Amino acid sequence: MCACGEVNHKDEEKCAACGAEYGPQHALLEDEEKLKENLEAYNKAEAEKAEAARIAAEKKAAEEKAAAEAAARKAAEEKAAAEEAARKKRLHRKIFLSISIPLAVLIAAFVVVLIVYIIPQNHYNDAAALLEAGKYDEAITAFTALDGYSDSAARITEAEYKKACDLLENEKFAEAIEAFTALGDYEDSKDRITEAEYRRAVKTFESGAYEDALNLLEPLKDYKDAAEKIETCHYELGMKALEADNLKSAAAHFKEVNAEQNKKMQAAFCDKGIAFYEKGDEEKALTYFEYVTDKDLLPKIDAAYYAQALKLVEDGEYDKATEIFAKLGEYEDCPTQLLRIHALKAEQYYNNADYENAIAEFKAAGDYGDAASRVTEATYRLGAQQLANGEVRKAYDTLYPIRSYAPAYMLLVSNSQFYIQIYDVGAGPNPLNEN
Repeated sequence: MCACGEVNHKDEEKCAACGAEYGPQHALLEDEEKLKENLEAYNKAEAEKAEAARIAAEKKAAEEKAAAEAAARKAAEEKAAAEEAARKKRLHRKIFLSISIPLAVLIAAFVVVLIVYIIPQNHYNDAAALLEAGKYDEAITAFTALDGYSDSAARITEAEYKKACDLLENEKFAEAIEAFTALGDYEDSKDRITEAEYRRAVKTFESGAYEDALNLLEPLKDYKDAAEKIETCHYELGMKALEADNLKSAAAHFKEVNAEQNKKMQAAFCDKGIAFYEKGDEEKALTYFEYVTDKDLLPKIDAAYYAQALKLVEDGEYDKATEIFAKLGEYEDCPTQLLRIHALKAEQYYNNADYENAIAEFKAAGDYGDAASRVTEATYRLGAQQLANGEVRKAYDTLYPIRSYAPAYMLLVSNSQFYIQIYDVGAGPNPLNEN
């Protein structure tokens, strides 16, 4: 067996487990002196260990005994002290009872006063100080804790009222309205609710949110200047609707504005209508012009019509221009413009050899330009045209009334057709035979 505990064959020189050679081990086992020394050393070490253990056990036993004796002495001392304390306590109790009963009565009375009067009053004063400092929520809590002491209930309501006023001043309108509503008929709470609603509406109004402001102001129309602000809301919303071409909405707001705003809105209706008119949408323009009744604005509309009519004349749209000038009546030189249109139409007919219509238009032009003389010339042209077309009788009837016009006279007395069909048959007189 190797020193490591592994069993090996006798003929092996090394341990199969740890690889140690057996030569040194055999030499040691064969040295009896060495083995004896090792045994003696081992036994000596074991004896020393046993002696150390005995000494430690004895020391521990001595210490435990000393501790037990000390505990017994302490217990005896404590017992004696307790008996002495009990004796003194009995003595002190007798003395205390003789003094404490009357004192207890006094203390009890003081405690009652303290609890019922002094402490509540101090708390009350603290709550009042909080109220005075504007710490309303803390004051309400403090007065509530007093559970009805003095006028604490009334002071709670006072604090709630002042808190509501503070909310109003700080423009927390919704909270203020809720707070004043909870106060019911207290002081001027109802009036304060109205004031809070008014201030909220005014702030909304000043922000430019006119639709919301209008909804808030309507219930307050009899309060302060709410009615004026309502009119302004309608005016602003109406103008905005006009910008967006929302005529229906603009018209609805137009009914609610004041006189000054009414005039401004009429001007806007006027401008909007003129813009549509100039774009050629007269039908839509007229829907805007319906709301313009201010006598100072009507000439502006007339001017737009007048300018449009002049343009139509320049474009040769005579019938449309005539219709507009006729509607304008005596505005500017509309009557003269109508005569001018007749003259222009007459010239157009004349240039197209439509002499009958030219004559009618020249006559309608009256004394405009040379329209009167042009009637005679156009009549001559018509007669000559009729004669050329073989309409001798018509030509004679046309030319004879203007025989004083030299070209007409010359044609009447020189053309053989008139002799054959008129003079020779006695159908009409020959101008040549007249003085």
